[in-house]
Amino acid sequence: MAQEKISTTQQNEDPTPQGNAPTRRQLVLRLVGAGFLALALMLLFYGGVALTAYQNGEQLRVERQQAEQLAELNNQLALAEENITAGNFDLALRRIDWVLAQDPTNNTAVELRQTAQAELTALLTPSPTPTTPPPTATPEIPPTPDPAVVYDEVAAEEAFEALAALMEKGEWDTAVEDLISFQNSYPSHRRGETDQMLYDAYIGLGRRLLLTEQVERGLFYLGQAERLGNLPEEVRGEISFAELYLEGIVFYNVNWEAFFYYFRELCTYAPNYQNACGLLVEGLGKQGDLFAFQEDWCPAASYYAEGTRWQGSGANGLGEKLGTARANCAQATPTPGAITGTTGITGTEPISVTP
Repeated sequence: MAQEKISTTQQNEDPTPQGNAPTRRQLVLRLVGAGFLALALMLLFYGGVALTAYQNGEQLRVERQQAEQLAELNNQLALAEENITAGNFDLALRRIDWVLAQDPTNNTAVELRQTAQAELTALLTPSPTPTTPPPTATPEIPPTPDPAVVYDEVAAEEAFEALAALMEKGEWDTAVEDLISFQNSYPSHRRGETDQMLYDAYIGLGRRLLLTEQVERGLFYLGQAERLGNLPEEVRGEISFAELYLEGIVFYNVNWEAFFYYFRELCTYAPNYQNACGLLVEGLGKQGDLFAFQEDWCPAASYYAEGTRWQGSGANGLGEKLGTARANCAQATPTPGAITGTTGITGTEPISVTP
């Protein structure tokens, strides 16, 4: 009995967890759970911030691309207006068609295209030449005399000599106008000679215009000459170069790869035509600068290198840019080290093939 009382007393004196008091393990688990919850909330918060920043960045990128495209569209329309003013209607149409391909609802481009097309149509429509009226079927009624047939021989000869002087001086534009007027006034006076003179004037004027900004007008006059006779092979080559130039120049600062496609060929066969090689090197430099700005050094080096090949190592300062791009490209592209620690294969026998 005495032992049972002592045991009961000890049990009453020992402190044990009673009621709802948490144990130490429960406290630890609660702390860990609170930590995970806090971490999850932080991840959710920063994840939301990152997502918002990404979405804002994407929106800014899209807006910047749209602004750049709009600026380029406006630039091409401004260049098209300059082409129309200078009489380069075909080049203007090429620029406008590119704009409409990007933005078919551009009202300015639509109006400019109508203007350029109307001007080009007027340019390419030859002036009508008067024809001799057919003879009347009624012999009793005398035919009306053609004033172009009755003319003063002396005046006609004087006008012809003036035309010959213009041809001698190489004043092709005036000669073309005066020759057409002369043939309208004196259609039968030295017709063969004036046809030859008109043919030569068309070629002279057309070739001269091919070297200016009025390339399309030059091609038009050479086309008029071809209606009178076959063109020399040299002139046909110049026409090919002019057409190649027109095909490529519309891509300048718009689509560099397309521009390079045409001007590489033009620079190869006609390096001096319309500064073909200079424009090619300039474009290659600009494309290289674009990659260099993005720190994409290896493509930048390739464009700089091509530019120097076309026009020498000092072309437009590309030599220095090429050196910088190559150095940075080498740093960005680590060279793998030599393979060591290998053991050669020994004791091998040649393989014999039994037929």
